[in-house]
Amino acid sequence: MTEVDILTVARQVAGGARAGEQIEGYVLRSRDVDVKVFGGEVESLSVAEVEGVGVRVVVDSRQGYAWAGSLDPEVIADTVVEARDNAAFGAPDDSWALASPADTAGADVVALDLWRDDVLAVPTADKVALALELEAATRSADRRVRGVESASYGDAAVEAAVANSLGVESSSRRTVCSCSAFAMAGEGTATQTGSGFSAGRSFGELDPQAASRAAA
Repeated sequence: MTEVDILTVARQVAGGARAGEQIEGYVLRSRDVDVKVFGGEVESLSVAEVEGVGVRVVVDSRQGYAWAGSLDPEVIADTVVEARDNAAFGAPDDSWALASPADTAGADVVALDLWRDDVLAVPTADKVALALELEAATRSADRRVRGVESASYGDAAVEAAVANSLGVESSSRRTVCSCSAFAMAGEGTATQTGSGFSAGRSFGELDPQAASRAAA
């Protein structure tokens, strides 16, 4: 993914507004990892990265929107043009408008610390190892556990920023990760299932042993 400051990108989009025009830029950057294991082997592994920009244009009581999955400056410029073109074909509505500083005046702003660097820094191999550890721990947690239906790990690191030509802007970023297991257990012919999970902002906060015990 690109290393550009996404709030700066949103501001640049908003700063391109023409006379009589309102523009809003929304920029997103995210990375997701999902691991599923079964029988001591990796059943599926996906690593997805997404980044892009959405542009909203309001002009002459018409609204146009366009999205591009890239933060390349030329692509962003083309996206602004596309949003303008879409506005020209939009149905007029006097309610179309962007938020202004007056609309947000007096709003309580709370800064939340929702980001942990290790979610991106930990190698994918370590995340796979945690899922395998969770499955093995669930199998051995109780003699009555007959099998583990599934064991998984997942995380996401998401950054977003928005700015408009009226001066309203905001940005946020967050990380989340979790692991979960589904166990099958019983004696005789009876079988029942149970689940357990552990979740946090940081990879280091996860407790696969606690998740395995809860599932068992």
